[in-house]
Amino acid sequence: MGVLNFRKYARVEVDIPIKFFTQKADTPLGAYLSNLSEEGASLMCPFSIPAATLLEFDVKLPKISEPAHIRAEVLWSRPVREDGQDYFMHGLVFSRVGIEDRERLHEFISHTMSY
Repeated sequence: MGVLNFRKYARVEVDIPIKFFTQKADTPLGAYLSNLSEEGASLMCPFSIPAATLLEFDVKLPKISEPAHIRAEVLWSRPVREDGQDYFMHGLVFSRVGIEDRERLHEFISHTMSY
């Protein structure tokens, strides 16, 4: 895992699988987070999600006991090719994160940046 420091909030590179919900999806959809900050993330999945779509998911952070519950909005989407597979990368901004969940994010990111 590396650290991406060119933004207001440092992002750490991750590879964390998640299941998320949208307003239109009755069942969870699979994806993974490829980087994470206290205010947003990059989400990779095999399909495009339109900008302004609201997502809700729990993320189990390594070495943190409880998952963080997050609501986010898709800001952008672009196609990418990784390991010979076609995916879509999405920029997320967190729209609602509780105090305890924000503390979990902060603890994980701080711990990851210290290595």
